[in-house]
This record gives sequence, C-alpha cells and structure tokens, in this order.
Amino acid sequence: MAASARQEAEFDITYLGNTVGRWEGDTLVLDAIGFIDTTWLGRGGFFHSDRMHVVEQFTRQGDAILCDVTVEDPEVLAGAVGAADTNAAAQRESQRGPSARAGQLRDEFRDRSSRHADSA
Repeated sequence: MAASARQEAEFDITYLGNTVGRWEGDTLVLDAIGFIDTTWLGRGGFFHSDRMHVVEQFTRQGDAILCDVTVEDPEVLAGAVGAADTNAAAQRESQRGPSARAGQLRDEFRDRSSRHADSA
C-alpha cells in the first residue's frame, strides 16, 4: 500500500511510525508514515511533524549494503532530504584495527609496568 493510500487509512500514530516493506528487484524498500511529532531525527534535535514520510532503500552489492534514506515533511522541510551510507565488511575490518592496536598498547604497558615493579 502506497504512503498516500495509507494516509487515508486508520492506524496508530507511534514513535516508530507505520512501516510497510516491499521488494523492488534486489532492493528492500521500507516506506514509513504515521510518526508521533514529539520525537527528533538524529542526535541534533531536528524536529518533524506528524506528516513526516521516510523511505529507506537497502541494496546488497557484494559484501556491502547500500542504504539510501529520503525524508519528506511538508510542514517542516522545503523539499525532500536524502542521505546515503555503505556498510561494507571492509569498513568493519578497518574499525577493528584501532581496537587491536589499543589492545597491543595495553599489553605493552602492562609488560613495562610489571618489569618496572620487578626492578623496584
């Protein structure tokens, strides 16, 4: 059911909205309306009205999941706002790098501390 048709239907207004999912080829499309207007978008406190409409599209390409988000709100925004992100296995591996280095530094510090304690 398209968002315009659902706007005429009766459903509860909630924090997470009323979401309908569908497949368009290899892309999962999540279409959400019916959000309570007392919440914010993101950490920055971007407010919205109860007429906000969010469409999320998720597509897998190799080891990556591409995410496109479009937000429309005729009471708050002059036009549609979009964002895109990629969640790839390579990105997850690079995020592990600093943690591994932090663990290595912690171990080196413990070794040095124990040697210093033994010599004192």
